[in-house]
Amino acid sequence: MMNIIDNWLDKDLSDFVEQSFLHEYPHYFDHTPTDADSKVFYNCELNNTDMLVKLLFHKAQKTINKKLNLVRTHFNIQHPGMDGGWHVDYSELSFVYMVTQTLNKKEGTFDIKINNKIKKVDFVKNRLVFFDSNLVHRGNPPLLNEKRKTNARITFTLKTNYV
Repeated sequence: MMNIIDNWLDKDLSDFVEQSFLHEYPHYFDHTPTDADSKVFYNCELNNTDMLVKLLFHKAQKTINKKLNLVRTHFNIQHPGMDGGWHVDYSELSFVYMVTQTLNKKEGTFDIKINNKIKKVDFVKNRLVFFDSNLVHRGNPPLLNEKRKTNARITFTLKTNYV
């Protein structure tokens, strides 16, 4: 199962999340998709009691109309050349929210394998993708674009279990 919701947050909140994750929350160049992976990109592990996290988790539960337990939350930052690796999440249901500016079609896609076929989801600011966590997936980096203000692709992830 995979679902996509565009314009998940109102514009002011979406812009606030983008500004916060781009400029205010610390992030570190030390994250790999799996322990065996050599691909490295930026990551910020978030505290489940952070007010912004609590708000976004509340919104996710309302979106699917189900009670959930939050297992882990973080955001990833990929710049050009920072490829993501195929992996599964160790939870039951994952939410991936596309934080930063919309990229060109087929650039910075979220890829997910469903029934042995790769589905590519374009990176669109304020888009939420949620899916069964056992589905293999990855995030692709943006391409270098000199005209773009920011060459970063940020996704915010909630990893959850059903109550």
